[in-house]
Parts: sequence; C-alpha cells; structure tokens
Amino acid sequence: MVLKDLKYKVSVRSQDHVKHVNSVQWCESKFGKRWDPISNEKGYWNVLWSGIEKHDTYEWSFADERDAVLFTLIWA
Repeated sequence: MVLKDLKYKVSVRSQDHVKHVNSVQWCESKFGKRWDPISNEKGYWNVLWSGIEKHDTYEWSFADERDAVLFTLIWA
C-alpha cells in the first residue's frame, strides 16, 4: 500500500491537542498502526499536518470509505 491508496480524506480543524492525541489512539485501536512509508507500509490510515497555511488542521486519510465515515461521525 502507498499513500495514494489512502484516498478517502477527512480534514479536521482543531486546536485541542488532547482531542488530536485521543483520535490518533482511537484509530490505532480501531484500525491498527498508521501507514508509514518506512515502518508500516501495510497501514490502512494516516494523519498528516496540513502545514503552516492551515496550522490548526490535520488531513486524515483512509483506505476504506467506511472507516473515513466512521471517523468523521466520531471526531470531525
């Protein structure tokens, strides 16, 4: 799996660091370890910071549309 396979995107805007950490932990328990090009190419989800222009936004990516919808319902 490569990053482009994680085609279902959810942008979450939040300045609440605890909420972000909790959502990462939730994804890890629900979907397993996040995708990483070096340590986990088999991961089915990932989260990346959107950058300085959108400093309070994170882009969540999922391989499965159902996972993206479930995440959105709970965290977005």
